[in-house]
Amino acid sequence: LSLAFSGMQGTYALFVQAKFGWGPKEVGNIFGLIGITAIITQVKILPWFLLKFGERKTLASSVPILALGFGLISVIKNIPLMMAANTLIPLGNSLANPTLTAIATESIPKEDYGETLGILQSAGSLGHIFGPVVATEIFTYLGHNAPFQVSSLIFIIVSLFILPKITRPKS
Repeated sequence: LSLAFSGMQGTYALFVQAKFGWGPKEVGNIFGLIGITAIITQVKILPWFLLKFGERKTLASSVPILALGFGLISVIKNIPLMMAANTLIPLGNSLANPTLTAIATESIPKEDYGETLGILQSAGSLGHIFGPVVATEIFTYLGHNAPFQVSSLIFIIVSLFILPKITRPKS
């Protein structure tokens, strides 16, 4: 998750400059929208999702939202739709991250919480380090839409092959 999200943050200004001719003001406005969406999701939408669907279904729905958000951003050519698509990534990310942590900790003995959370945090940190590097290389060699398309493809693969194993109810 953090690899794709950090990759987006690392290439977004270049992406919208190439696609729409946007500058720092427009990029700042979008990042503000992303932040507001994340806050609203974590305060209002995530608790509702968890109550209504539980952790596993919340996680299962968050990854396709991320795939859709990254995919749409790569193909949209109209600014209002672009603004709307930009809310899907923080929505999916804010649903996925806390839910993944909760699922990981429920599956292990209490004495292993620290180690498990440390591993999750380390994986997130690696994503924050390598996400912008990988995304800018993809941007440079494959074009401005490619980092978003690659992220979308990864989330589609996760949705199809990995999520079914993770989101199965505990027996």
